[in-house]
Amino acid sequence: MVVMDRLLFNVFLAIVILSGLMNIALYTLLDNEATNFHDIGVGKQLRVFVREDNMQPNSNPKSNSNAKSNDKEPIMNIISASGTALTPEIIDQLPSWSEVTSLYGSTPQIVGLDQCTNFQLHIPKDDAYIAPSGLFNTGTNLLSETMQKYCSLPSRSQSKKRLAHPNGEPPLLRQISGMLWQVPWGKHNPISWRTHHNAVVGSTNVEQTHVLPVAIIKDPFHWMGSMCRHSYAANWGHDPLHCPNLVPSEVDIGKRGITVSSKSIPVTVAFQQDKKTQYDSLLDLWNKWYGEYLEIKEFPRLIIRFEDLLFHLEETVTEICHCAGGTVINAENGIHLKNEAAKKGNAHGGSNGLLSAISRYGSKQHRLGTMTTNDIQHANENANSELMKLFHYNYPESTADSNR
Repeated sequence: MVVMDRLLFNVFLAIVILSGLMNIALYTLLDNEATNFHDIGVGKQLRVFVREDNMQPNSNPKSNSNAKSNDKEPIMNIISASGTALTPEIIDQLPSWSEVTSLYGSTPQIVGLDQCTNFQLHIPKDDAYIAPSGLFNTGTNLLSETMQKYCSLPSRSQSKKRLAHPNGEPPLLRQISGMLWQVPWGKHNPISWRTHHNAVVGSTNVEQTHVLPVAIIKDPFHWMGSMCRHSYAANWGHDPLHCPNLVPSEVDIGKRGITVSSKSIPVTVAFQQDKKTQYDSLLDLWNKWYGEYLEIKEFPRLIIRFEDLLFHLEETVTEICHCAGGTVINAENGIHLKNEAAKKGNAHGGSNGLLSAISRYGSKQHRLGTMTTNDIQHANENANSELMKLFHYNYPESTADSNR
């Protein structure tokens, strides 16, 4: 019995020694790559080595930091080109490129480019125009200033420089270049007003049918948040804690004609003081205004995304300019925005500069604002699906808190 116990002990001891020798041999074999491996203890007798590239992604803090920096590089380039010094604080608040592309895709989306040849063939080259339009808070001033700086219609420029106003003054720069501040029927007015209305500013001596209108659309969820901050000529029942207030809450019942059977909060828009239009909701305004532009087949028009003015400016401006037969100018060092608000004057107080705009619209964090779950569900069910698909705007989850 004693002999048997001693024999078993010797066998056990031999196994332990052999395991130790195997462990030492394995460690020696992998020692040349020791800096690329982590060891994980398994019991007390054996250590198993695992390569870092087989571990969970971004497990190395330094590698993780570099990956984040690389993912922000396209955004950093936009900010740097605007003349803003990139500090760690600024870089930290920038969205990643992967987040931007998850919201809008990786390329600009422009509707109407198939009609560019038609515009160039049928509109007199020496009397053609490009002009922005769009609902409030969509970047019409930004596009106007950018096109004025970077685009010119050569035939028009050569012709108009020789002309003078009836009072003897030379033509305005915008009349020479053909880059108007707004469409002559009013940039915020519906497209149905074309040839039926003359805006107070910018319509004098402009043949409306010679204008290539460029309508700017914005993600409806972000746009409704913009309207909550600056409502302009739109009027509807809402407060800062419940905006855009698409679906009535208990506090809305009995106000502005809202009843328990009301499905949405109506919006009245005074496009002109004597011309007011009512919509079923703020979303209905977005649907119908851009829906009318989308349905236009009688004449050339473009629809571009506001977001592409932030993230794909050069491609977007170039496409617009070439569509009307124009030439890109002043672009030797690229086409860039400056980090300042495009809107000027008291009426536009608080308008976003480039840095704050990119931080806001490049992230889903602020996309839903104070929308309730009912508001989000209503928007998901009623947003114009064709517009959403064409411009790659995605539908958020119905739970408000999940995307704030």
